[in-house]
Amino acid sequence: MRYPTKISEFVPWLLARAGVWKLTPAAVGLSVPQAAAVDGAAKALDAAYADAQKQRQISKNATTTQNEALREAMTQLQLDLRIIDAFANANPNPASVYAAAEIDPPAVPTPVAPPRAVTEITVGIDINTGATILRWKGDNPGGSSNVSYIIRRKLAGATDFLFIGTAGSSGPEARTYTDSTLPQGVDSVAYLITATRGSQTGPSVQVQVRFGTVGSPGQTTVTSVKMAA
Repeated sequence: MRYPTKISEFVPWLLARAGVWKLTPAAVGLSVPQAAAVDGAAKALDAAYADAQKQRQISKNATTTQNEALREAMTQLQLDLRIIDAFANANPNPASVYAAAEIDPPAVPTPVAPPRAVTEITVGIDINTGATILRWKGDNPGGSSNVSYIIRRKLAGATDFLFIGTAGSSGPEARTYTDSTLPQGVDSVAYLITATRGSQTGPSVQVQVRFGTVGSPGQTTVTSVKMAA
């Protein structure tokens, strides 16, 4: 590369060489006017670059000042809005208060829909402990947060699903539950997974797991998984 392409490096590079060429133009094959022209251009560029740097810093400082002023204005606005809302609520005609203030009344909060049913349930086995591992996906409505999942279990021959634990929707163990209390020797088990948020509950989804033995005694594998809403 004959010369730097980054302007912060190019400006000092050109200044240095233009100064040398101006002192001894004949040594590099330039005429005096030619050497003087490039030296003048280098000095003009240096001045313009310095001014641009200065203006950028001024702009940066102005943006910082603007953002600080914006934060202060928003803080004061929120304080006044709370006072206006309280005054409007105590007024027989709240609409007249907001009309006088030339602002809209607070929007009525829209209730968030209940959590949706879980999908894409998979079942695995921890080869070290033999525990059953349930995994699933949960596509919940916008605005949903703090969704948890209730896990219930029904052993073969039982009539009711019994609560065995919960799982969350975030973190390394999100939408995963390990059943480490499943009795040994069971042929099948059913799980019921229900998404919940506060007092709202989504549809329950059932997964039926049947176990069988293959290979050497004690080796367990999932032979079938059946889901029903």
